[in-house]
Amino acid sequence: MNRQFYRFSVGGLTDVAEIKGHRRTYVGALPGRIIQALKKCQTENPLVLIDEIDKIGRGYQGDPASALLELLDPEQNASFLDHYLDVPVDLSKVLFVCTANMTDTIPRPLLDRMEMVELSGYVADEKMAIAETYLAPQAKEMSGLKDVNVQLKPDAIEELIKSYCRESGVRNLKKHIEKVFRKSALKIVQDLGEQGLPEEKAITEEGKIALENAGKEQARIEGSENAKMLEPNMESQTTEKPRVSLSVPSTVHVDITKENLKDYVGPPVFTSDRLYDVPPPGVVMGLAWTRMGGAALYVESIMETVLASSGRPGLERTGSLKNVMKESAVVAYSFAKGLMARDFPKNRFFEHARVHLHCPEGAVSKDGKHLQPPFTYLVFARSSATWQRALHRDCPVLAPKQGEHRG
Repeated sequence: MNRQFYRFSVGGLTDVAEIKGHRRTYVGALPGRIIQALKKCQTENPLVLIDEIDKIGRGYQGDPASALLELLDPEQNASFLDHYLDVPVDLSKVLFVCTANMTDTIPRPLLDRMEMVELSGYVADEKMAIAETYLAPQAKEMSGLKDVNVQLKPDAIEELIKSYCRESGVRNLKKHIEKVFRKSALKIVQDLGEQGLPEEKAITEEGKIALENAGKEQARIEGSENAKMLEPNMESQTTEKPRVSLSVPSTVHVDITKENLKDYVGPPVFTSDRLYDVPPPGVVMGLAWTRMGGAALYVESIMETVLASSGRPGLERTGSLKNVMKESAVVAYSFAKGLMARDFPKNRFFEHARVHLHCPEGAVSKDGKHLQPPFTYLVFARSSATWQRALHRDCPVLAPKQGEHRG
């Protein structure tokens, strides 16, 4: 683009003066960030990156999100007024790029003034390529293992991506890879011990002199009557290069594989989503949306009481369901009742049965709009199968199929 670049973050920004500038009547007044960007770039058409716009704050000094309306509106920013300069500034030639992790917290009027471009996260193959090409070599060099035979195998990286780091980015994957190499370095030092890596060889001549001076200074302070009043001379006890790195013997060889990965990063965070090889009657599987992509979600059902003419019908929902999923369960229940009444009028299941729907992992809040098909399938299957067993009448039996039911 051949433009000058300027970046500033508005995450946690609560003062509107950071955007519009301070009035010159205040002590320590400064122009706004945009005028500072123009001053630094020395051009009228820079590329300005406004980072973390979804985390902008609001305080008693004003609303910075409202101040950005004038800044990002192409109909208004041709005469942007900064309080410090107090003269209109033409910002129509400036290219603004804003970044955000989510759009839910961005005010709607501000969002309407921007063209939204959604970038998808990395898939597993892309994460694997990034880890092997960039993350692993960087972490190995930072841990002091550049010339040491320490190998992070591809199956270990694949296990990290699958069972530890399911986020759309690679930041958490980078942390885990750095942790693996740090623990590898610690393991090498512990195995070799003082004999393999002697401390005397690591200390430089400057370090030895600084160590001797530290001992003399400590003895001088302890031998003085006013020991508490004396301050040690830190300049003689410090040096720029107290130690040098020692070479690890070529016989050292460490392989991090899928089997021994737990020794470095602990047990897996994410385990298999499939609880049942063959789902039992009354259990179906649906898909739930999460910030890390998605997850399989089981839905279980059971009859609370035995079918009887005096039974009270109803639907119970548990599993920390949010409003949308609660409404989905009610819609599924009503749809199953209407379908049964229309096609099988002799089936009186819903007039006497109380059905309990439950989503496992009740400590985790769940929400989404894709579970109406599993709910409907489960309620109708429970009604048809139970009624046929109870009254031995002919009606279609819907038993949960094996595998996933994608909503």
